[in-house]
Amino acid sequence: MFLESDELAMRHRADGDVESLALDAAHRVALATPTAEGRLEWRRRGLDLASSGEDAIARRGRASWLNNLAWTHHDAGEFEFASRLFVDAYGERVSTATPSTSAI
Repeated sequence: MFLESDELAMRHRADGDVESLALDAAHRVALATPTAEGRLEWRRRGLDLASSGEDAIARRGRASWLNNLAWTHHDAGEFEFASRLFVDAYGERVSTATPSTSAI
């Protein structure tokens, strides 16, 4: 179901209103994927989507994608690389903070 959602969102990405749906689908596929390699692939895909998106909300999700990717590398024992990703995620969160998000 989530794969179908991703495919549908990617086909209609040019419409502009579905980037966040594509990111949501990629996130859910990453969570449901049974292999570490699969989770890594979907999290990279989500980060790429968030980084290249036109939608400001989708781009603000970049910090979350970096954080999720960092945890995937951490779980694989790649601690130094994970640490760099965590720092990047923090920097991204700080740079995109708004009054409502910085209070969280």
